[in-house]
Amino acid sequence: MCRCSGLRPPGIATISLTLLTAAFYNPYSVSSGIYWTKRCDLEKQATGYRIISLGSVDSTNAEALRQAAKGASDRTVVVAETQTAGRGRLDRRWHSPSGTGLYFSILLRLPHGAAVSLVPLAAGVAVVRAVKRVAGVDARIKWPNDIHIAGGWNKVCGILTEAADNGRVVVVGIGVNVSKWQEPIPEDVAKRRAVTLEDVSGQPVDHGVLLKAILSDFENLLEELRRGKSADIIEAVRDVHEPFGSEVCVVAAGSETRGIASGIDDDGRFVLELPDGTRRAFVAGDVELIRPVK
Repeated sequence: MCRCSGLRPPGIATISLTLLTAAFYNPYSVSSGIYWTKRCDLEKQATGYRIISLGSVDSTNAEALRQAAKGASDRTVVVAETQTAGRGRLDRRWHSPSGTGLYFSILLRLPHGAAVSLVPLAAGVAVVRAVKRVAGVDARIKWPNDIHIAGGWNKVCGILTEAADNGRVVVVGIGVNVSKWQEPIPEDVAKRRAVTLEDVSGQPVDHGVLLKAILSDFENLLEELRRGKSADIIEAVRDVHEPFGSEVCVVAAGSETRGIASGIDDDGRFVLELPDGTRRAFVAGDVELIRPVK
């Protein structure tokens, strides 16, 4: 999900995440409510990152933006066990039950430049790669901000990117449904066909290991952007996107446009082939499946 204006490209330094995993407790070995609050000092464990670990917060994105206003440094990460007012794109509620999901936001301070519009897509690639490596689950990006289980359009992750300070501050929020929910799923969540990694893999997934993997992959992709290798990011996005060729409806600016999903262009826009054979590129919008590709 991307609500960005006046964005500029990031300057990302190489970081070490070697010790990050040891700083997290396995969610299956502790009771609900202390997964994030009973923790080691993560700032000392993860070189290059400032980690703010919370038991409960209204929204990790909101907290990251508050930290930015206080002068928090580049690569500050806010991670929480639960969110009381988690948000998705268009201010939709993000269901954040305690101890079951991985909810975190990354604060980036960006210099002037280009290609920052690709940051949310790079985050999506990082999630897909990490989920495969850690959980053994095949996932796909559904432009612009969702991660679905491959072949089913079942949502397992959402990404919300927000900007502040005239685009010099960007916060990338990532919410992953990791462990099975222990409470009834709200109707609005069920309608979006949400699933968890444990539902799909059939086994527990360590939240800390997954966080480390996502941050590591995301950092590598941001480094590619810093070097001006936007084309490599676009190719990576295309490689892990939902198969093109499906009939979809793009909802953007209050209107609906139906057509065939044609691809992602070199600027990261979603390309739709219209019934008359012409093509239209979308900078933002919601993509709804009508008929999957055969």
